[in-house]
Amino acid sequence: MPREPYHPKAYLAKVKNIKRGLQARTKILNVLDRHPADARTIAKEMEMHYNVVIHHLRLLEAEGNRRT
Repeated sequence: MPREPYHPKAYLAKVKNIKRGLQARTKILNVLDRHPADARTIAKEMEMHYNVVIHHLRLLEAEGNRRT
């Protein structure tokens, strides 16, 4: 059974990495790899709820995966 390709930075050490969270963070990080974007733009582009995007961006920031 092949593993799903997740973004390397989608894995977090401080939280449990469940499939849905990994998928959401992978989508967010893939958008940010292509171009700078705010949470609302990411939510629209990936057809995700704004609050979900904010939640995962905060998790990534707490983990130290800030985008500059």
